[in-house]
Amino acid sequence: MEVRTREAFPQAWAMTQNNLALALNDQAGAVEGGERRHLLVEAARAMRAHGTVYTEEVDPEGFRERQRWIEAVEAKILKLEAP
Repeated sequence: MEVRTREAFPQAWAMTQNNLALALNDQAGAVEGGERRHLLVEAARAMRAHGTVYTEEVDPEGFRERQRWIEAVEAKILKLEAP
């Protein structure tokens, strides 16, 4: 098994975080309630981690896409928290 640390392999680590975010978001669609919220929070966290390597300076278009994706996930979280 290969371990991709941020320090040793920043781009590979960032892509792993991106894939994790997408997978968690997909999983969130299959569950409800607190588990769904938890998965969405973790998805947003993983996508933000991806953005620590692929910053706005490095990837401006990707940065904007990530921001929109995170905003959409956060909107789902807020909808779950609404009474």
